[in-house]
Amino acid sequence: MISALVLVADPGDADALDRLADSLGALVAGVAAGLVGDAVIVAAAMDPGVDTIADATGASLVVMPPGANPWVAGAALARRDWVLCLEAGDVPGDGWIRTLDRFVGTAGADALGRLSRPHASLATRLAVWAEAM
Repeated sequence: MISALVLVADPGDADALDRLADSLGALVAGVAAGLVGDAVIVAAAMDPGVDTIADATGASLVVMPPGANPWVAGAALARRDWVLCLEAGDVPGDGWIRTLDRFVGTAGADALGRLSRPHASLATRLAVWAEAM
């Protein structure tokens, strides 16, 4: 199993909560598949909306100290041996569960894997959603 770390770099941004919800929502399939065991939200500053989402989803929340490495701050609360690092708004593509499951099952303890997916703005995501309807 893995811990998912989701960075909210600017909690005050108007789209920050939507992006966070997109990322956490995408992880539900990984939870159902038995791959994702827990989530840690790493925020650059305290925000009531982020706190509410963390509470509602059962995710841990860490507010990183100024100048701290967000991934180190999040990994300190991770409960699994492997971590998946996402920025709010990142949504893993098709096949991500199979890919990460294979990686976790075959990689050595010091391995580093990378999934790359460009961030899409809210307007772009809505346009893609509208086209699919």
